[in-house]
Amino acid sequence: MKIKYFLKILLGIFFIVSGALKIQSIDSFEIYVFSLGIFSLNLSFLVARMVISIEIILGVFIIFGVYKKLTYWSTQLMLIGFSFFLLLLIIKNQTDHCHC
Repeated sequence: MKIKYFLKILLGIFFIVSGALKIQSIDSFEIYVFSLGIFSLNLSFLVARMVISIEIILGVFIIFGVYKKLTYWSTQLMLIGFSFFLLLLIIKNQTDHCHC
C-alpha cells in the first residue's frame, strides 16, 4: 500500500513540476505549439495555457485524491497523448526542443 501511495504522490509531483517548468518558458511553449501548424496563433496560445493548467490541476487532484475516476481517465489520456506525440517526433526525426 505504501508503494501505491508513493507512486501516486510521485506522479502528481511529476505533473505539477512539468506544468511549472512550462510556465517558466510559456512564450517558447506557445510558439512551439503554434509551430506545429495545427492551430492559429491566438488559439495556440490558448491551447498551450490550457495544457499547462490541466497538468497542474491533474497533479493536485492526483495527490489529494479529488475526482478519482475523472482524474484517472484524464491522466491516462494525457499520458497516452504525450506518448504518441513524442513517438511521432521520434519517427519524423525531429530532435528540436519541444519545451515540455
